[in-house]
Amino acid sequence: QAAGGEPFYPVGIYGVNSSNDFAMVRDAGFNVVVGRAEQGYLDAAQAAGLKVLASPQTAAGPNFDQEAAGRAVKSFDAQPALWAWYLVDEPDFQEVPPEQVRDAQDMLKTLGAKKPTALVLYQGYEARDYGNITDILMVDRYPVPWLPLANFGQHVGYARLALGRDKPLLAVLQAFDWNSCP
Repeated sequence: QAAGGEPFYPVGIYGVNSSNDFAMVRDAGFNVVVGRAEQGYLDAAQAAGLKVLASPQTAAGPNFDQEAAGRAVKSFDAQPALWAWYLVDEPDFQEVPPEQVRDAQDMLKTLGAKKPTALVLYQGYEARDYGNITDILMVDRYPVPWLPLANFGQHVGYARLALGRDKPLLAVLQAFDWNSCP
């Protein structure tokens, strides 16, 4: 839901490091950027009509920094451009146990976070262990070029089965030049 109870369907993009690109991103049809929890970035996103999925300046896992998370929540949770807190990227791939993700989730809420929390999984079937920790679950896959494209849909389907009907689930479509990751 957007402000005022209007329906809001996030169409997001990663890798927008410069707020100078916000108008182009918005004009391309995106309404969420994955970015920084910093005042200037959030203000620029707000001015451009974008929302931000931002890390609480730490990530769930063994090095979760409660003090950094507390500063982020205190400083930015009420910012209108902040759409959700991004707790961790692919904990299943990074071998971050669900218990550590749950600890980070609980800590963020204890610190007063009102905005939703999110994480992205690499393997959709891992939703059985991670799916009901955060408010929003996302699934990303990298099938191109070594797996059939249908592999992506399979993993989104696995996650949906684990979550049930009512939990927000977003598909994160990946498209980039694999030469950057030999």
